[in-house]
Amino acid sequence: KLMYPDEYKVALWSLQLIKQKLNVDLPEDEAGYITMHIVNSITQSEDTSDLMLFVKEMLDIISSQMQITYDKNSISYYRIVTHLKYFYQRIMYHEELSLNQLSDIFHTLLNDNIKIKKCITEINDFLLKEYHYECSETEQLYLMIHILKIIS
Repeated sequence: KLMYPDEYKVALWSLQLIKQKLNVDLPEDEAGYITMHIVNSITQSEDTSDLMLFVKEMLDIISSQMQITYDKNSISYYRIVTHLKYFYQRIMYHEELSLNQLSDIFHTLLNDNIKIKKCITEINDFLLKEYHYECSETEQLYLMIHILKIIS
């Protein structure tokens, strides 16, 4: 619903059409499955369920480490989910962000906030274990910025 809002709207419309044409009332949960089929048909190179699991796992780590509950209607939540989606794609395609001049900002943020440091460390450990991916400082900085936005 959040990651593919346009496709989700089409899925909701299809549920209404099924009810209208076939007189079958399917639960709204089916819209999520229909959305995944739509997205998979459009982006065959990306496994949508793996992407969704990755985003959920990352959000769980952040929520646990930062001791927060997300406001799923906030722009900050939308932005972090969007960032995680593209982060997943960079991991899968072995792409790397590189903005070396941001190194000082990264180290300042990391050292000024113990909670964010623990959160980023757990994310790095998770990525190494599950995806064999070492997170660059730049990627970590972007994650920190989104995490700081969502907790403020």
